[in-house]
Amino acid sequence: YRGKGLSQKDAGIKAGISLSSAYRIERDHKATPEGIELRNKVAEARLLGPIPYEKLSKDAKRGYDDFGFFLRRYFGVKPFYWQEESAARLQEYLETPDREFCVISAPPGVGKSTQFTHWVPAWLTVRDRTIKGLIGSVSHRLATQYTNQLMRTLERTFPVQGDPALMERGLAFDADGCLAIDYGRFKSEGNWTKEQFVVEQFGRQLVVGKEPTWAAYGAEGEQIGHRARFIVWDDLVSIRNQSTNDQREKMERTWDDIAEARLEPGGVLVLQGQRLMADDLYSYNLRKRVTDPDADELERLKYHHIKYKVHYDELCTGEHPKNPEPWPNGCLLAPTRMTWRDVLNVQDNPSFETVWQQEDSNPGEIFVEKDWIDGDASHIGCK
Repeated sequence: YRGKGLSQKDAGIKAGISLSSAYRIERDHKATPEGIELRNKVAEARLLGPIPYEKLSKDAKRGYDDFGFFLRRYFGVKPFYWQEESAARLQEYLETPDREFCVISAPPGVGKSTQFTHWVPAWLTVRDRTIKGLIGSVSHRLATQYTNQLMRTLERTFPVQGDPALMERGLAFDADGCLAIDYGRFKSEGNWTKEQFVVEQFGRQLVVGKEPTWAAYGAEGEQIGHRARFIVWDDLVSIRNQSTNDQREKMERTWDDIAEARLEPGGVLVLQGQRLMADDLYSYNLRKRVTDPDADELERLKYHHIKYKVHYDELCTGEHPKNPEPWPNGCLLAPTRMTWRDVLNVQDNPSFETVWQQEDSNPGEIFVEKDWIDGDASHIGCK
């Protein structure tokens, strides 16, 4: 009865016990799994339906408009500039009437998977409950972990607590709010599973089409039949699936025929991860060109490229204080996650320029430059 929204008194009457007994039961079970589940049910039962923008609280409106504040309030995260910039650019691409394609290259260890499979999808859902999204990964199991995490965030009725180890290092703190309280209930009465779910719409209207709000897909499965307006593929490229020409060509065909074809008009497709080699799937897509009848030049690059390096040599003064400013005010992209000491530890690796700096390859370790083959302003290229 409490889970249906009744007060302790009314629930006690329905259950045939006194108010004092009802109070004692809840008090004694407050810290148990059953007690926590009860508190969640009570809070969920009291949730309002979806709240329109004009009726949101001041903090909720700010979170709707400001991704950096959104991270601080709902996830207890102090955002880096690259996180705010990349989220804003993806939102900008979503506002165009065209299909937009994007490669996001970022080094390991800076939180890019959480950014693009959890925080950005949560923010986009808050801004548009009708959005249809797909989160893909190298395996269906990993993709389901991402959608399950997103689902739990949308249904949570208590602010998340920061990880004590991260809080000691100043990397996290307790959140101040939760999405379901500030923006209204997201959990719908229909499809609500960790693999795919539909969020509650304004006026309880039905979502048009068969696709859920968010769904998980693995690269080893089939994506035929599922179309979405925001698609993100996380760390799809690995040494295992890019080590031979046959493997690369197979992935390129699958990407062209299936992954790109799932994008709806006005949608955004994101391939994000760290570069591994000069001719990986990221490079393959970045070379694509398309005809654009509305542009001054008939041909343009098909993919936007959002690129972040672990260290910016051009901004480096040679001095690295204990608490440096992150990029673009400093030379380190995310100094609390990848310190100068961390950079020094990987700087001599043969793969540093590719994996950490997102370049095609280390210029000092190749015999044939890429432009000699593909051609540029100075070279004809091979045909």
